[in-house]
Amino acid sequence: MVPPPSPPAASAPPPPSPSPSPLPPPSPSPPLPVADEAETPLPGSVLELMLLVGRLKRTKRAGWVLSGIPAPESVSDHMYRMAVAAFALPPAVSAHAMKLALVHDLAEALVGDITPHDGVSSEEKEQRERAAMVTIRDEVLGGGAGGGGSQRGGDPAGQAVGAQLMTLWEEYEAGETPAAALVKDVDKYEMVVQAYEYEKATGKDLSPFFDSTAGKFRTPTVRGWAEPVYAARAAARAAAAATAGGEGRHVTDAPPSPPAGSPSQRD
Repeated sequence: MVPPPSPPAASAPPPPSPSPSPLPPPSPSPPLPVADEAETPLPGSVLELMLLVGRLKRTKRAGWVLSGIPAPESVSDHMYRMAVAAFALPPAVSAHAMKLALVHDLAEALVGDITPHDGVSSEEKEQRERAAMVTIRDEVLGGGAGGGGSQRGGDPAGQAVGAQLMTLWEEYEAGETPAAALVKDVDKYEMVVQAYEYEKATGKDLSPFFDSTAGKFRTPTVRGWAEPVYAARAAARAAAAATAGGEGRHVTDAPPSPPAGSPSQRD
């Protein structure tokens, strides 16, 4: 009798996969640089500067107030969005341009938002703002009377910061460097963006703000930024006019006289 065939041998299990090599531990982060206390303004000086800048959060942009815009933006609102726009400028100038944008209206914390409506000449406006910047440099940050370092015999690091703020302000006012020319244009650009937003939100005709800046952009970069704003506004007004024409009414009621508060109308 033939014996039955032997059952097939069980196949050996596959060898276990090799364990992945453990990841090397992360490299330790480099230590953060420790600020040299000698290079840092005194805490009192920094506080005085913060309180001063805080005034800009409560100072409304006069042009919008005169135009009857409800709850208009503050000076600090304007400066912040300018700084963000400056971030988008060419890398070679963007960091410096952001500083210029954050400083250019700093004097308004002391003198307010002076406009042509106030009957103040451009020369007088410049003198008042320069005097305000001197106060910020010499008293708020420099350890002068009432400043943050006045109780400790001055604040050299604060004086250095104050001098830098003054230098930046003077550069912007002169408008002669490439960065200053760009930021001067960014000032106008941010204003027309805001005017476009306010027109859409309120239905007011803010044409004077657009008219005062048309053809005034000196730099190709920011001139290119402004073109879509004007185009979008023109399209919106054409659409509104078509709708209003079909209903036999006007699009908006224009203000009785052009607002004199546009900060760029002096440029």
